[in-house]
Amino acid sequence: MSILPRPRDRKFRERGPRTSRLTDHDTQFRDSRTRPLGPHARPGGHAGPCLVTAAPEQAAAERVLRSWRTGRVALSVYGAAAMALLWILAPLDGNESDLLTAIGIALAGGVALLSGVTVRNGWRGEDLALWEPELRDPATLVNDRRVARSGGTAFVTALFAISGFAVLVQVLGANHAAKAEAVATVTGCSSGYKGSSSYCYGRWTVAGRTYSGRLPGVQYASFGDTVHIRYDSEDPSSLGDRSTTRPLFIFLISSVLSGTMAWRWVERARYPYIQEVERIAARSARDTPAD
Repeated sequence: MSILPRPRDRKFRERGPRTSRLTDHDTQFRDSRTRPLGPHARPGGHAGPCLVTAAPEQAAAERVLRSWRTGRVALSVYGAAAMALLWILAPLDGNESDLLTAIGIALAGGVALLSGVTVRNGWRGEDLALWEPELRDPATLVNDRRVARSGGTAFVTALFAISGFAVLVQVLGANHAAKAEAVATVTGCSSGYKGSSSYCYGRWTVAGRTYSGRLPGVQYASFGDTVHIRYDSEDPSSLGDRSTTRPLFIFLISSVLSGTMAWRWVERARYPYIQEVERIAARSARDTPAD
């Protein structure tokens, strides 16, 4: 009956340096998928070298597979939740600043989740690298950092595509609902490239209540100028005449980039890496003798 090695100390995993604990004598047995435990660990207490089967390597490979699958599910669920939230909020709330705030929160949360998944997968890969150094991560296997980074790029650009579509839906809905007219007073304009005015802000009054915000379609105006605006009678803070060019451009470009990067990541990095790790896990399972 084979003796499994003692699990690595949890404190060392969490606080200590993530370096190999194999000694020079141990590395002589690594290629044969065995590790010496010493005479005292031999079954029955008999003296002599005791060799362990490939169970530790199999466990490391299984942890890598479990970590990658969990990360994929977490990112997929987050992307779907962000899409549902933004696409439901866009037609219900015509206020541009509210939607942009929600988009910022969704993007920040997505980047944080992606970073956590990447770090966790890296830790699991370091454990497997004790036996298979080329399987530390997909970048090491394919020897191409640009391909390995395409997975994270695909996820982030997918969030931008979702955000761009949400803004596009809000703009179309606000333009359609803006039927009432009013007069707004310009309170200031921002300076664009080479001093050109990119957009202006103003305030307007409806039914005795004053609203303020960005004035769509107003690019060149002075402080105190008056301009005609159209607004939603049910939500006077939502103005019409918004341009669809920018959100449409962001949606199309982000969708193309996300699809291209995702295909490149899956076909050239993730799939070959997972296939090799599954081969190691299956081989180790076959090589492990029954007790």
